[in-house]
Amino acid sequence: MLHVLLCDDDKLFLNRVKSRVEAFLSSQGEEFEILAHTNPAHITDQELELCDLALLDVDLATPEDDGTALARRLRGFRQDAVLIFVTNYVEFAPAGYEVSAFRYVLKRDLEGIFNTYLSQALDRIRLAREVYPIWVDGKQVELPIKYLERLEIMGPPAPINIFRLEKCFGEKPARLSLHFVAFSQLCRKISTCAKPLESQ
Repeated sequence: MLHVLLCDDDKLFLNRVKSRVEAFLSSQGEEFEILAHTNPAHITDQELELCDLALLDVDLATPEDDGTALARRLRGFRQDAVLIFVTNYVEFAPAGYEVSAFRYVLKRDLEGIFNTYLSQALDRIRLAREVYPIWVDGKQVELPIKYLERLEIMGPPAPINIFRLEKCFGEKPARLSLHFVAFSQLCRKISTCAKPLESQ
């Protein structure tokens, strides 16, 4: 289920955006839920925590709780949510860098490049969902592909029993044998034992 959050203080425009997003996601075969708000104060923490894709107006009617402030709230729960700012004013574009906005769309371009940006956003979300099954201590673990830097398979291409990540600790490269993997939306823990790589 894809969770989409919309916020714009112009209700007519908000409904236009909602209709465009609904039509696009339906055409892509996605199951989705869209929450549309005209007031950012009405958006709950739970809604932010579930959000996969947010389309926010930057210049909302309440300056103390504008789109950038709402985006900061969102980032407090979901660093990985895809954020698109939709607004009338190009001068607000730099604000997007502060909250890692994915794209910035002028409202007048809604009929133009909007679907392209939605397609790119959906690609990013789908990539983040992909997992690679590995075996750790006799148990299968689904490791999100977005966290992989290098996969080294030892032995035949049957069930993967050894999973190794290579990272560089200062000047000393180390080979890490994975013993435990735990992922959540806010933290990832990898319990490892490490030793310097031996000369090949």
